[in-house]
Amino acid sequence: MNAERFLDAIVQVEELLRQSEAGNTDGQLDLDSLITRSKALTPEHKRKLHNWRRLRNVIVHSSRLNSKPIADPRETEVIELERLVGILRNPPRVSAVLDLVPPVVLRWDSEVSDFFSELMPPKEFSQAPFTDQDGNYRLITSNAVARWAASSYEVNSGVILEKTQIAEVAGHSEEGDKLLCRRHDLTSQEAIDLLTTLKGIPPAAILLTDTGHERGKAMGLAVRADLPSLYRSLQL
Repeated sequence: MNAERFLDAIVQVEELLRQSEAGNTDGQLDLDSLITRSKALTPEHKRKLHNWRRLRNVIVHSSRLNSKPIADPRETEVIELERLVGILRNPPRVSAVLDLVPPVVLRWDSEVSDFFSELMPPKEFSQAPFTDQDGNYRLITSNAVARWAASSYEVNSGVILEKTQIAEVAGHSEEGDKLLCRRHDLTSQEAIDLLTTLKGIPPAAILLTDTGHERGKAMGLAVRADLPSLYRSLQL
């Protein structure tokens, strides 16, 4: 019966949410609180789970016929709930969702023309990572290039591009051009939270490295333009 599948899936969701809260609570949180506190759930997941939680209460407290629940959820609701169980058990990873490959990493003393090759077709990237003089990853963006070009423009001679170093151009970056480094196993939901944060200005990109640190091996770059794909990976 759908009701039995539904109740089983709810139990699994509660257990998975409780595991994710292990060490952060005294273990006494009810399902309502677990849903509200969870960082693994999207707002849409939470809305649906609250509805399913209320439906569970109806099923559990309804009359039974031959020990079988009378109230029976729709098949579509059960399928969505089971899909959510799968997402919680094996969260979509950014590297797999976006099919990421190691990006081209420039150096601080590379010429800005090297970045232009990343901007041009077929790549058409609007940003690229580079290493500063200390070996840490930073980000050069088309926005920084535009600001640098505007500040360097002279009426009679234009802008001299060929020998300008990446580090000089990146000096014209804004706060929204910043780069975050995270481990290569970053989940879609974690990336969404970082790229849409309400605490300050979100980063322009997330560089995935093997260690999650600014000197780790670069394994992939996720940017704001990837948000639609990340959201789709979490749809029920």
